[in-house]
Amino acid sequence: MDSAEIVNQLLEGEARPPRSKPSIIPRTDPASAPQDSSEPPFKGRKATPPSRLTLPTGLLVFGTLVLVAIATGSWYFKTRTASATHAHLAGTRAFPGSDAKKEHKSTASIETGAVASDKQQPQAVSVGAFITNLYEINSERGTFNADMWVWSVSDATAKYSLKDSLDINYVDSRDPLNDSVYLTSKTATGADYQQKKIRATFLHSFDLENFPFDHQRLEVRFEDNNDMIAQRVYVPDTKNSAIAGDISLEGWRINTINLKSAPHTYHSSFGDPDADDQSVFSQLIMTIDISRDAALLFVKMTIGLVVAVMLAMFSCFMPTHHGEIFSGRMVIVSTSLFAIVLNQQFVDEKIGARNGITLIDKLHILGMVAVLVYLILTTISRRIHEDLRDERVIKRIDRYSFIGGFLAFWAAFLYFLSGAIASS
Repeated sequence: MDSAEIVNQLLEGEARPPRSKPSIIPRTDPASAPQDSSEPPFKGRKATPPSRLTLPTGLLVFGTLVLVAIATGSWYFKTRTASATHAHLAGTRAFPGSDAKKEHKSTASIETGAVASDKQQPQAVSVGAFITNLYEINSERGTFNADMWVWSVSDATAKYSLKDSLDINYVDSRDPLNDSVYLTSKTATGADYQQKKIRATFLHSFDLENFPFDHQRLEVRFEDNNDMIAQRVYVPDTKNSAIAGDISLEGWRINTINLKSAPHTYHSSFGDPDADDQSVFSQLIMTIDISRDAALLFVKMTIGLVVAVMLAMFSCFMPTHHGEIFSGRMVIVSTSLFAIVLNQQFVDEKIGARNGITLIDKLHILGMVAVLVYLILTTISRRIHEDLRDERVIKRIDRYSFIGGFLAFWAAFLYFLSGAIASS
């Protein structure tokens, strides 16, 4: 068609401008169409499975319950060595065979009526002690050293010998007792006054459950070595018994000193067929109450633990969706666990060998569990990132881990600390 004909048709209104033929796009069934795994199935909606969002909260609750369970369980363990050692020492008294047999025979004769001394009052002997020095308190060996003057005042008719009759119990056999100084005189009333100087290493069962907020009650026991309580009784001289005020005991404070009477019963006849099944002797117990200067020592022993745990906690702000940062975070948490183990060994060297669990042990166990939980949560955070590829979910997990772990650790820490201070 030439240009003239086109003009004529336009003038007549019969022709229209030529249009390009529209392209036909075939329709496809959405159900049968292949889905691109990189695109979300529905526009405007983000595929975030709700079950994945609850996983960090569940792990946080589980970790908190583990910490509480460890804290409660370790509190159950008590140091029982004190009663066991006391019972063992009570049955190991050095009892002179000849004197015991003589005394048992005398008792047997009383029972048969040969001697009517059972109607007589026992002879009273006033006994007191003054401690001039207290030193070398060793919880690892279970000993302490003391120097003291011991005296007695008795009637002249009693014929009491402080040198031969007074026995000092619970003396460490590795360091023999030294009582070389012995003095005797008469009082204005005619009573016998005797005095001797004692230097010895004494046994003591240390209760370290609340270490370093522990109190120790050191005991020195004076007992009659010849006559039973039916014949002689010790009366404590509480007025003059004391401890020197100028004693400086490094790391300890001396609180009180007490002297009291406590008869000692032995459930044995010591092999004498004519004696009773038990023997009772007069005994005096001098108790020295001391407490440890705990504040500075506690800080020294726990500063490494606290720094290691806090370092593991603050590693939660290192995102795990970066490979290199994730590796650095794992190194920090693992190093924190190793530092707590080393700090525990330092504490063991300071305290010495023991069977029970101390306050410091409980705190270190708590710290190890806390860091181990953070190590597990860091691994889980990385694993969830590989599944979801969502940085917001990872940040939420790390934030919950830091807040929950911080509160749980310090709550258990203060619980153990306050319990030790209150019971000391």
